[in-house]
Amino acid sequence: MPEPVRHRILVVDDERLPRRRLRQLIDEAPGWDVVGEAGSGREAIAAIEDLEPDLVLLDIELTDRTGFDVVSAVGATRMPPVIFVTAYDQHALRAFEVHAVDYLLKPLQRERLHAALARQADRMRAAGLAALRQPLNSLVAELEGKSEKAPAAPGDRLARILVRRKDAMRLVPVGEVRWFEADGNYVQLHLDGATHLVRATLKRLERDLDPAHFVRIHRSRIVNLRFLDRFVPWFSGDWKAVLVDGTRLRASRHYVKRIRERTTGAAE
Repeated sequence: MPEPVRHRILVVDDERLPRRRLRQLIDEAPGWDVVGEAGSGREAIAAIEDLEPDLVLLDIELTDRTGFDVVSAVGATRMPPVIFVTAYDQHALRAFEVHAVDYLLKPLQRERLHAALARQADRMRAAGLAALRQPLNSLVAELEGKSEKAPAAPGDRLARILVRRKDAMRLVPVGEVRWFEADGNYVQLHLDGATHLVRATLKRLERDLDPAHFVRIHRSRIVNLRFLDRFVPWFSGDWKAVLVDGTRLRASRHYVKRIRERTTGAAE
């Protein structure tokens, strides 16, 4: 009796503990072997080309590039089938569903991961690589066709952000965030009495947040209008944004001018 086919999987995540967790969960899934790990987009590209895995479990938000950049660098026609992993409950997930490309939300659940792997194994038995790559090609083409500056459609606005709290994860409604502040490759979320750090860019957040409720006041800050009280003059033509709790944040004249053009009574 022939031995059952085993499939080879590459794990890509830029954090060591999530990679270890993924290895443990995959070891419990029948028919799958982890053939390698990658901790960055650059490492992922090299590993895909060297190891030629049957499947890539690919984190979208890597430190040096996105998972979509990895697919583009390898080439969608040469890229193995992919299951994307993301902490973002936002518009991109809808695109995955439309194109039948699997994705998993962090924190990963054993049942969901095993179901996704079983689904992928069934597809690999039933279809050739060309058929498996077709939805991935369509997804990448759609996402690459969107301008980085193009705003999300109203129904696709970012509503929640996943943040880590000690040994747990919490989905924070964006309406609870008083302001966002850039911090290198991360963004700080300032809430009432708490600050969380998430891997993201302020540019991407500005694109995905609802402009009716969030405004950029500085190249490194976005404020929730619900918590913005007023602007007061500062040095050299710049302003200070005063929040309802008395917090004062530096605001650039360029952004204040834009806010004044679309609102009334916001500056004094």
